Amino acid sequence: MIRFLVCIILCAGCFAGCDSPGNMFGSRPILTVSKNNLRLAGRVERVERKSGYVLIRRFGAWRYNVTDEVVESHGMDRTANLLPTEESLGEHVAADIRSGDVQVGDAVFIKKIKTVQNTKSSP
Repeated sequence: MIRFLVCIILCAGCFAGCDSPGNMFGSRPILTVSKNNLRLAGRVERVERKSGYVLIRRFGAWRYNVTDEVVESHGMDRTANLLPTEESLGEHVAADIRSGDVQVGDAVFIKKIKTVQNTKSSP
């Protein structure tokens, strides 16, 4: 978790240096994640590597908006990006593995992504 946060801070520092004329972002929106928008949603209960999906035991109500939220699984030195499907079995939710490595017992977090409009535009 700490490594992930350090990575985000370092990436933010790199992008802050790109704020010169002709910057690579132009006037496109920039996506940011704040710590308040990260919530624990469940734990990985079963992994089907051949089929590329996991079963997540959810904690409480499962609220997920595909347009502005990302679901991630964090283990010791692993991170995986998951895409929840419409399938749910009682307290379990199925999710496709987009990328990364996931194992049984990994924590599943939902991050809300905010869009911040870049005020400077390229010439």
